[in-house]
Amino acid sequence: MSGIKIMGLLLAGLIILDCGYLNKTEAARSKDYDTYIGIQFGSADTSLDGLPDVDLDYGLLQLGVWASEEVSLELRAGTGIGDDTIRGVDLELESLYGMYGLYHYHISELASLYGAVGISRASLKASVPGSSDQDNDWGLSYGVGAKFSIFIIDYMRYLDTSEITVDAVSVGVHYTFE
Repeated sequence: MSGIKIMGLLLAGLIILDCGYLNKTEAARSKDYDTYIGIQFGSADTSLDGLPDVDLDYGLLQLGVWASEEVSLELRAGTGIGDDTIRGVDLELESLYGMYGLYHYHISELASLYGAVGISRASLKASVPGSSDQDNDWGLSYGVGAKFSIFIIDYMRYLDTSEITVDAVSVGVHYTFE
């Protein structure tokens, strides 16, 4: 089953199981400066050392804390789900993690738009029969996203260095502890 199908099933299940969480607004959830967790799945447009770009599916967990009504601080950690082969080279996203500051603009009681900036580390593995190489790099990250109730969608440029580029679009869910 592909990562996109898994995302669809996960979101459908969470919509069905959403028992009362929709009644509390996005702004009200952030007002108490609570901690939140989330899970996201997406596709990362990834390149390594001059090879053509490949799309790699990934999953990540997020842990955040509201610092104010508009600002949250967040940690994300994830890994690739599967790999892709181009020109006989097998590419795999081994790990992706980082720390980010998010500024939220609340557009309604249930929704907010956000901008994110931080630092990320990505590890990509390239393999051919009998040999493999792994590149790890740190860099500036930035992106934009939207939250609606428990749902998240975002675009992030996690990394852009001379050896690794990781641009990603993801969807997911989050839950705020009260």
